[in-house]
Amino acid sequence: MGVTIFDIAKKANVSHMTVSMVLNHKGDKRVSETTRRRVLDIANEIGYVPNRAAQALGLRRTNEVILWIRRFSSSDCARIAACFESLLYKDSVEIIVRGVGADRSRLAEWPADAIIAVDNAFNRPVAPAELRHKQTPFVSVGVYYDELLDHVAIDLSEAAEEAVRHLITQGCRRIAHLINIRHSPDNDPDNDVRLSAYLTVMREAGLKPEIIDFPDEMYYDMREVVAPRLSEYIARNGCPDGLFCRNDELAIGAYSHLRSIGMQIPDDVCIVGCDGIVDTLYLDAPITTIVKPVDEMCRLAWQFVRKRLDDRELPLQHARLSAKLDIRRSSLRHP
Repeated sequence: MGVTIFDIAKKANVSHMTVSMVLNHKGDKRVSETTRRRVLDIANEIGYVPNRAAQALGLRRTNEVILWIRRFSSSDCARIAACFESLLYKDSVEIIVRGVGADRSRLAEWPADAIIAVDNAFNRPVAPAELRHKQTPFVSVGVYYDELLDHVAIDLSEAAEEAVRHLITQGCRRIAHLINIRHSPDNDPDNDVRLSAYLTVMREAGLKPEIIDFPDEMYYDMREVVAPRLSEYIARNGCPDGLFCRNDELAIGAYSHLRSIGMQIPDDVCIVGCDGIVDTLYLDAPITTIVKPVDEMCRLAWQFVRKRLDDRELPLQHARLSAKLDIRRSSLRHP
């Protein structure tokens, strides 16, 4: 049989209720700091492991939060998950990471205090109907967010337009947009702010848009799919002199392929990415990228979750953060 709170209470010479208050972070004003420290030291010394199921019943909290991400292979998603993990760890809360491709109805079966959905509102609502009756707190974050829920939105519009204009100022006249959602004349560009910004600036400059699209299956590594598709496009159309990439994964893949066929970056082709992942810095010509304010997004989202757990009747919580263009060597022909 494992160590119990009664074992800790006996060794510390206090009541089991005092031990319970200390271990469950309750009664801070009723328990002296000396007693609290002694209980924690003894719990650690004798190897106490809390029964999470019992805690969940007693506190009506699991101290677990689902982080619902779009793509496990994405460095951007990994960065966001790491940021949330660091924040929640400080509050003794654990993260359960789930993929958007999972059966959404199964989220209702997973006991968790809240669900944080990252970029999951591109083509469907974030909160499944089958979870609404459970009143599971949702916070929707990212570029694709659900405005009917508590949300932290990242606005790419100004930075995306600035990125395309920057390529034009560097002398680029054939600027292609690399995008990993299927584009067709029937698609509404307003569904994707990067595509919309690209088309707007190209139209204003009197330049012809060029769209190079890639598969968007969740199991694909975006970097790996660039070479064959870009090769095919260049063979048919020649090589653009500027690339505005929907994300940094595509930008890194394009950079690698172009260098492998003898292209110089940025002399032959200028490249701009989006997300701001750290990998973009570790190249001979660091990649210009639109940097998303991930740390601030995660901090606000976790703040919203905690407030919602304390008061389910709060009015809608929301915030909007702007991304910034960070100009680096990959697109800088002219200082």
